[in-house]
Amino acid sequence: MVRDRLPLSSGPHWLITGAGRGIGEALAREVRRHIPSVRLSLVDRELESVQRLASELGGAAALACDLADIASLPSLLNEARVASGPIDALVNNAGVMWVGAADGFGAERTEALIDIDLIAPIRLAQLALPEMRSRGSGSIVNVASLAGVTPLRGCSIYAAAKAGIAHYSETLRAEMLPHGINVLTIYPGPVRTQLERDARRGLKASWASRAAPVGEPSELARLIRLGVERRAARVVYPRSYELAWRFPRLAGWITARFSPPPDSNARALWVGQREMP
Repeated sequence: MVRDRLPLSSGPHWLITGAGRGIGEALAREVRRHIPSVRLSLVDRELESVQRLASELGGAAALACDLADIASLPSLLNEARVASGPIDALVNNAGVMWVGAADGFGAERTEALIDIDLIAPIRLAQLALPEMRSRGSGSIVNVASLAGVTPLRGCSIYAAAKAGIAHYSETLRAEMLPHGINVLTIYPGPVRTQLERDARRGLKASWASRAAPVGEPSELARLIRLGVERRAARVVYPRSYELAWRFPRLAGWITARFSPPPDSNARALWVGQREMP
């Protein structure tokens, strides 16, 4: 659903998935604050959350989409283009996370998580790239995770999907730079969002989890905006986790031994864009 048709002569057009809360909402606010003329396409499975945000920020279209429905993605981008014109920056932020023992994954949960966290971002990039290449400019931002760099117990399928999107994103950057398109890969550690809080409920409390630095969505949003403006390759946040990205074998050894295991007494949690049985 499109809220309003926006004047196509105004500023750059940013499409942000998962914009109804957390990092996506913070990024929409950050971009509006620093680029007043920006046209925003705010995408979320829950339309009401992005409708409220679009109304508050102005110059924004609210679009509903379940990213697990891969066949609907061409229509999503077409709606965004009709409302706000060609896409200048695509931000693949939406994601889900299943926290639980590796042998507890069913086929439905596994496939839905991989669709939302890996297949949908790739497909959206594929749909946005032709027009970016034709004009020789554009930005694609893919939100991966440090869980895709180092093993985090209880998150095996999530880690696989995030490792996949991270490597896709880094490879896509190398391929697209000669065409004027910048690809920025985001490697968040824990960030203070509802997803992060819910994920912790599925893990046993430990000194390691309590000691782990937790970032703020507003600061990560600022770093993403600056990364796009400066055509950076990647952002690792909180900064204290940069060593994990630079030395993945050492970080993997540490997290494999000291990251908290799944809590067998807690209900397995499906965290993020949609709930599943």
